[in-house]
Amino acid sequence: MVQSGGSFGLAVLVTLALRRTASALSGGTATAVAATQGYALAFKGAAFAMFGAAVVAFALVPGRPRPAAGGLELADGVLEAERVRVD
Repeated sequence: MVQSGGSFGLAVLVTLALRRTASALSGGTATAVAATQGYALAFKGAAFAMFGAAVVAFALVPGRPRPAAGGLELADGVLEAERVRVD
């Protein structure tokens, strides 16, 4: 599944680069400059996708659970619970 997602993402980036290059070439831009513009667009698209993935990861990945206030204490690396008297 991961390989399919990676290949799909690469296909999208290559398509962006080729379309931008073809557009620049039809406008009369030199071949090397048009190719550079296409690669730059693909790189920006990849950067945008990675930024979006980082935002989603930070939003969805839970942090470390915090102990309840006063319920548990950490003494000398050992977790100790308070004694509670039950009547």
